[in-house]
Amino acid sequence: MKDSLGDFNLYIENGDEKFKEIFSRFISKEIESEVVAQNKYSSVYFLEFNGVKYVLKKFNENPKKKITRGLECMFFKSTARKMFDKSQASHKAGFSKVVKIYLAADKKGIVTKESYILMEFIDGIEVEKLGRLNNSFKTRLFNVLEKMHEHNIISGDPNPKNFILSKDGRIRIIDFTKRDRNPFYCGKDIGIFNRIYETNFKQNSLPLLLYNLEILKKCIFRK
Repeated sequence: MKDSLGDFNLYIENGDEKFKEIFSRFISKEIESEVVAQNKYSSVYFLEFNGVKYVLKKFNENPKKKITRGLECMFFKSTARKMFDKSQASHKAGFSKVVKIYLAADKKGIVTKESYILMEFIDGIEVEKLGRLNNSFKTRLFNVLEKMHEHNIISGDPNPKNFILSKDGRIRIIDFTKRDRNPFYCGKDIGIFNRIYETNFKQNSLPLLLYNLEILKKCIFRK
């Protein structure tokens, strides 16, 4: 459901006023927050409201992509809005391994220069901290990645930091891109996954072939 708050357009799960209040308090600095990750393009915060923990992510404009990103936002949805829509759609379809996004906020203007998403806090441990992974667990991770693709979600970076093993034993995805599924992006996910986890999934698949050809092309033209 679409709403607004000051300079922001809001998109809220079921129009729940609770999520709007949390965001309002964050913006007005009336709620305590802890920065847990930050770079020049985004910041991630932990919040707590009425005894429940949440994660809030702020997206900043990428100076290197100022013109193209501005044109994108004029005609298409922002990163925050697309991620919100994808999370909501996957949960409605029964795929709950993707982090649930409760709210997306875009600062009003001709182009979106600042946006936010409010997400569930997943209690568990990052896969990165599990140490050496056995083949069975790697297969579980890859199955989750394939399920993401089935639900039109592209990881973009399937590294162990972006997967959490929750306390109930489920593998959850805490970050993904706004991109829609296509063979190249699926192949890129698979290729990066195989490189990071030293696996050989889908070696003869068309998506992976397309990705490998793109890498080869870049190597040739770089010389």
